[in-house]
Amino acid sequence: RNNIEEDPDVRDLGQQLALLPLTERNVRMFNNARQNQIPFEEKQFACQACDSMWWRRVPVRKMVSRCHRCRVKYEPVPLNRMWGAAEFRCTTCNRTFRGYGQMEVS
Repeated sequence: RNNIEEDPDVRDLGQQLALLPLTERNVRMFNNARQNQIPFEEKQFACQACDSMWWRRVPVRKMVSRCHRCRVKYEPVPLNRMWGAAEFRCTTCNRTFRGYGQMEVS
């Protein structure tokens, strides 16, 4: 096994990071990564080719996930198009119903 300092990929990555401009945004990103405080969100992903859907906790700055079957990267399903198990609250009778639903569909 090669020494990590001699690895050309590691050396290239180090040079690229050294050239990254020192802005407030980059400093904040590095500090958050160092303190393990990267903000995450739960997002729904779907692959039409495989007919599969999954939920993934992804960082806010890079919201992509790879399909486990076909290995293609996807962006999350928009909030107004999400589907799945839902809870409905009737404003008339004030009862709660559970079932399958899709956002913005009545």
